[in-house]
Amino acid sequence: MSTFKKFKDFFLLESKAKHSKAEAKYVDHPVKRQKCMQCTMWRPPNKCSAVIGDIAKTGWCKWWKLSKRLKNKSEEQID
Repeated sequence: MSTFKKFKDFFLLESKAKHSKAEAKYVDHPVKRQKCMQCTMWRPPNKCSAVIGDIAKTGWCKWWKLSKRLKNKSEEQID
């Protein structure tokens, strides 16, 4: 299988499982101090398990949910 076909197949599979930035109401800045890099769906360095495309670590979408690893930290530690 060619590299391009593998990439195309992967992209199509990924895009079916994810939503557009418009559907997610994604913005590239924090909302109420909530940032993508604090979310359960954040995938470093710049991806999301729910939204297609590159994502800013300081971005936000309507599905934002605080990561379990951050739940017990103070607000100062989260920023």
